[in-house]
Amino acid sequence: MKVIYSESHLGHDPQFFVVRGQIRWSNEQPEHATTLLKAAERDRHAVVPVGDFGAAPRAAVHSARYLHFLETVFDRWSEPDDASSDEVVPNIHPFSGEPCTYPEHLVGQVGFHLGDMACAVGLATWEAATGAAYCATHAAELVMAGERAAYALCRPPGHHGYVERANSFCYLNNTATAAQHLRRQHARVAVLDIDVHHGNGT
Repeated sequence: MKVIYSESHLGHDPQFFVVRGQIRWSNEQPEHATTLLKAAERDRHAVVPVGDFGAAPRAAVHSARYLHFLETVFDRWSEPDDASSDEVVPNIHPFSGEPCTYPEHLVGQVGFHLGDMACAVGLATWEAATGAAYCATHAAELVMAGERAAYALCRPPGHHGYVERANSFCYLNNTATAAQHLRRQHARVAVLDIDVHHGNGT
């Protein structure tokens, strides 16, 4: 089986995580993907470098303002005088499931788009998230071209990502991106999500 892999995830090394009120080191680390890559190579699957599919696949499932936010927020995070220089982390959540106006201030936008304390944004988060979305798109493209199956080795994960909100280690929804890409050729696409502890995203 062909395994689609992007090295862009290696720079995404989140540190900040909150578990039951305690600040901890994030357990969503590069080793998650490198361990899977080593297993695929050991079992002699064909590892395929990911292609660049541009902005269209992710734009088909995420809002323009969310994509702009993810791409630019780390650079803009120096605007607040007392902001952390290491990672972007929300301290308010104006989006609580109820309708609200879009925040004008960056701190409000961070709380609007980062849904919990598990999705800090670092220097390389955008590059890693787009690389993972490319992996999903590439795998879908191979299946449409006749492959019986393909494995997108995506990190960061994506299936908890909303249209314009990161959640639970997920930024761009790789599953939705692949499914939407497959719908270019197939009217119906089935998604089997066995990670049922969160109950959202996909």
